[in-house]
Amino acid sequence: MNKVSLTLPAVVCISVFLILQSCREEIIEPDNFGGSKNQPIKIRSQNSYIFLIDAHEMSSLFPDYPFIKVDKTIMSLSVIGYENGTLEINIYNPAKQLFYQRLVNRNLETIRVELDGEVPGYVEFNFSNFTGKLKFQLTRVD
Repeated sequence: MNKVSLTLPAVVCISVFLILQSCREEIIEPDNFGGSKNQPIKIRSQNSYIFLIDAHEMSSLFPDYPFIKVDKTIMSLSVIGYENGTLEINIYNPAKQLFYQRLVNRNLETIRVELDGEVPGYVEFNFSNFTGKLKFQLTRVD
């Protein structure tokens, strides 16, 4: 009994220590799409591509390759916390021919567009003094 009573506090202390050491310094708010300002987060899987950013007066071009190799996808787009500027989103096929373009200059509740018949080979996000939180997603449709 004495051995068990000494082991339990040691396990609890070690567990609490490990939990506290692994906690993040910053807490990301639920509406904070990207964590750090002006630093995009890109998530790729076999079936989807996600681009998240919390932009603040950003003027930059972010080209990227989603690596989705199907000709039927759903594009989802939302912007919250819009304050100023513009964002142009261009989606090209693998031959770099433009097949979808969207200009964003306001808050957008999630919009979904079916991109049928084109493979999204290349995506450009062109920010011009843009402040807002962007979530862009391409999802494979079977």
